Amino acid sequence: MDLIDKELDDLYKEVNARQKNLKIEAKYRSFLAYFLKLVAVLVSLVITGGFCPSLDQFFGLVVAAAVAIDHIFSNHKRLLVAKEAANALWALKRKVKHEFNGKAAPLYRRTNNTVGVQDKIENLKSKAQSDLAKGISRIQQEINDVELDALKSLSLGRKSS
Repeated sequence: MDLIDKELDDLYKEVNARQKNLKIEAKYRSFLAYFLKLVAVLVSLVITGGFCPSLDQFFGLVVAAAVAIDHIFSNHKRLLVAKEAANALWALKRKVKHEFNGKAAPLYRRTNNTVGVQDKIENLKSKAQSDLAKGISRIQQEINDVELDALKSLSLGRKSS
């Protein structure tokens, strides 16, 4: 295995690991989002229905806490970005593999060692590596942008112009 093969293989492993981590994050954030929404809705129904008026203030605090937790930790924003990034990594991986296989398959089928075939294959590997690296960087930048926006939304003060 030459250098390009190893680097390409390492990038695929990185994409797979990132995709797996993002799926896990999305799964936990999704559970938290549904749980908080369920708590807020059910407790609001208890308050609205007047089932236990003596605890309405406590129940109101529970709803406020559920909403605050979701907002403070930017759970919904981060859930969306984790799911979108995992999907984008899957699409990136699929696109690069499809493109490489479509162009490389005819070259690999040639039984004789035609001059330039190996160079064409190496160029295709290099392009696949470059496309993967650029795609990973773009997706990571989008994740970083959303996380930065989430942190900015926590500010209690206003930035002066």
